[in-house]
Amino acid sequence: MGQKAKISKSKSLECRKVAGNKLVWFAITSKAPTPVQKFTAVDVEKCQIKDFVNYEPGVYTFGDLGYPAYGEMPATGPVNIAIIPVDFSDNPGGAAPSFLRNEMKTADRWIKQYSHGKMRYMWDFKPKWVRAPKSSKFYNMSKTYIAPDGSYATIGKDPQTREEAIAQIFEAAEKTYDLSKAEFVYFIFPKNIGKKIESGFDGRNEIVKTPTATYQLGFATSAGYAHSLVGLWHQWLHETLHSHGLIGHAPGNMYPYNIMAFSAGPGQSLTAWDTFILKWFDDKQVACFDRDSLSSQTVTLTSMDVVAPGVKTAMVRLSEHEMIVVESRRKSTFTKGFPAGFYGVQAYYVNTKHDGQRYDWAFGREAEKKYFSWYLEVDSQNHGEGKPTVGFPSNLNVIAYVGDSFTYEDVKIRFTKSGDFDTVVISKN
Repeated sequence: MGQKAKISKSKSLECRKVAGNKLVWFAITSKAPTPVQKFTAVDVEKCQIKDFVNYEPGVYTFGDLGYPAYGEMPATGPVNIAIIPVDFSDNPGGAAPSFLRNEMKTADRWIKQYSHGKMRYMWDFKPKWVRAPKSSKFYNMSKTYIAPDGSYATIGKDPQTREEAIAQIFEAAEKTYDLSKAEFVYFIFPKNIGKKIESGFDGRNEIVKTPTATYQLGFATSAGYAHSLVGLWHQWLHETLHSHGLIGHAPGNMYPYNIMAFSAGPGQSLTAWDTFILKWFDDKQVACFDRDSLSSQTVTLTSMDVVAPGVKTAMVRLSEHEMIVVESRRKSTFTKGFPAGFYGVQAYYVNTKHDGQRYDWAFGREAEKKYFSWYLEVDSQNHGEGKPTVGFPSNLNVIAYVGDSFTYEDVKIRFTKSGDFDTVVISKN
């Protein structure tokens, strides 16, 4: 799997899996023309199902399930993000934190690719450390997480109130940064902070008061845990995407396939549904079908993971609050952690009348189906487990290879052809 053989200047073969886990050569080209489509779709507005749980027009509700997502900050146009390095008397930062520029450049490339140029970050960054007024132990805040049973649990004890800690860091930053312009602030603690501050603090649409100013914005920290990851940029984007209006963590919470399921996973793509509700697709990138009028339709998909024109997703509206979303996957720039030769189609169910609860470290189909969105598994059910991994093997049955199919109630999705693009046939049983 993943072996390649060049057959001409612009064409090569790649060894990939097909249904039954057999290995087959697929022809790929360096510059493939945009696929010609012959399907008959309904108006894209049909697939713009609304959030029946969280959505209030013009009000940030900490994340939306349906169209459109509304955040504490916009998802189009320029957005002001401050990146502020903060060190401590007992843990000085040392050399100027110039390495953060590369993190911002990577984030810029991701934003350009996945927003299709509709959004950009305007960074406010000065490569010098802001000194916190107290030693690091005063900012090692307790960590609240969501247990596998859905309950909230807390690790640690706050050395001072959370409000005091946040106000102190903001006040120190005010001496160097004009935070009145910031829509989101990231405080970056030294790389070697380790367990002195493992998680720090974060907030969304929160009011912060200092002796001289009052702010209402989102903020987060890159502390010990974040520095143990591959890079900081994907942690930043995961958190800011929540503030752009995404609930996230589904489909596949803590699966390794997309940035909102697990910020440090090998796949930092964005799902087609999240892209859609952020209004980052053009209408021509979406093939929308309605189950009530669905006939057999053939759609060729351009992968969500690559920069290329074409249709990025096929959606089947099931009801006013239910959708099946289909997208193509590849090993690419932001899925470098995928194994060589990785490709396929994923399909998932979305329910915008679901309350979107989340259970961290709760795996298996029973837990997954408690979310507002969950992956369909291939009908053959024989792919097993393997790479990509996030400390544990992936359920590969959520990836269809050529010859595989997904079935949800009376909707059938057959994966018929691959190469540069993936072709699916969507029909009613």
